[in-house]
Amino acid sequence: MRFYKRQHRHSCGIDLHVKTMYVCILDATGQVLVHRNVPSTPAALLEIVAPYGVDLVVAAERMFTWYWVADLCAAEGLAFVPLVFIIYRHNVGAEPRAAATSITTRTGASAPAPG
Repeated sequence: MRFYKRQHRHSCGIDLHVKTMYVCILDATGQVLVHRNVPSTPAALLEIVAPYGVDLVVAAERMFTWYWVADLCAAEGLAFVPLVFIIYRHNVGAEPRAAATSITTRTGASAPAPG
């Protein structure tokens, strides 16, 4: 599995849905700068990420609604990383759990798998 390893001053994670998206932006130390639920529109996303410039990486779960985010990031010169969730079983008989590939932050820490 390949991981995104480029360094950025800010990281933006998006929980993307059809009508809304939950946006979280962290700085390189892990400090939460933005933690908001907004409409799933290009204008709303651009308004949130504008203060952080182009030294920002945007990540979103790769599902049917992610294409417009990738296209918008490409048009605005922002790095975009599609996240892939993998279903696995922790122990025999355990409920399936989702683990996301992580993006490596500037400090070298990786986002933990949800769970």
